[in-house]
Amino acid sequence: MSFLTDLCDYPISRRDLNWEKSLSKGFLDSEVFLVEDQPFQGPDGFSYMHISSHKGSPIEKDDFLTWCLESGLGLVLNLKDKKAPDYVFNYGMVWNYLLRGKFINEVPKMKEAGDDLYVHKISEGYLPKDARKVIKIFLEMNKVENAKISLVSGGDGTPYELMWHFPDLQVEDEAEKTSLLEAVAWFLPLDYRLAWADTPDAEFKFQNL
Repeated sequence: MSFLTDLCDYPISRRDLNWEKSLSKGFLDSEVFLVEDQPFQGPDGFSYMHISSHKGSPIEKDDFLTWCLESGLGLVLNLKDKKAPDYVFNYGMVWNYLLRGKFINEVPKMKEAGDDLYVHKISEGYLPKDARKVIKIFLEMNKVENAKISLVSGGDGTPYELMWHFPDLQVEDEAEKTSLLEAVAWFLPLDYRLAWADTPDAEFKFQNL
């Protein structure tokens, strides 16, 4: 059996954060198989590919994940009848693996932000163009157009926040804003922080998505 298969045999009670991090190593070191060659829609409304730790057609991981990146797909590991799968990888975790070699990033200790605001360049190493394209298509399909983004922090050693502004969208309900940002978060790595700007404040130096 492979290391990934061994991990999938762990009881639910032992699947903590360290177990999740071990999946990256297991995925890297083990053979992974494609169960179905077409995506399916999960209960959350997003599209996934079904992969397995032990059955199906062997895949070339980098080529397969690159295709998932371009297609806006997440992964479901070992889907089971009437039971939860062994793991669900959102789209952001997929491209984070391609970019950084792991599904889950380490979160360093951060200082608290001060009163100053710093705006940073959004590089390919932070948000690849393929991911930006997929997010833009998703938003436009949901009638959210002309999305603007900015990357801000409170200074050196403070966390980054990916600030979003939707100039053509009128949302007064905080629950609606939260719901929209939660949907966008599916397309991003788990440690990315998102924020909402109601107005295109000049200090954020927004750019087109």
